[in-house]
Amino acid sequence: MVVEVGPNGNGDGRTVVSKSIIAAGLVGIVPALLTLSLEKIGALTLNPVMNALPGEGIVFLLPGMLGAMAVSGNAHAFHLWLAAILNFAFYFLISWAVAVLIGSVLLRFKVSRRATNS
Repeated sequence: MVVEVGPNGNGDGRTVVSKSIIAAGLVGIVPALLTLSLEKIGALTLNPVMNALPGEGIVFLLPGMLGAMAVSGNAHAFHLWLAAILNFAFYFLISWAVAVLIGSVLLRFKVSRRATNS
């Protein structure tokens, strides 16, 4: 989605799209990497941050794990790489949509402010 800027704008809004894709990719890669390292994270360590992840943080990995269970047809034996891909896609799409929405709202607010100040 390219945000169009009116005659008072100074660009065509393509930077909003590229920045949102980069931000969404960075947001999406975190749960994907956590999903891939789920077997190692599940073991208790002396690090309290890593010990908290299996209890409370596992909720953020559920969309990909549920999808992998649905695709494999088995809730007990599913591939973590598939869950990681699905987690990446889920969080990428959500964060990309939010970033584009925020960027277009800010851009329209900037254009409307510029039009009222002139």
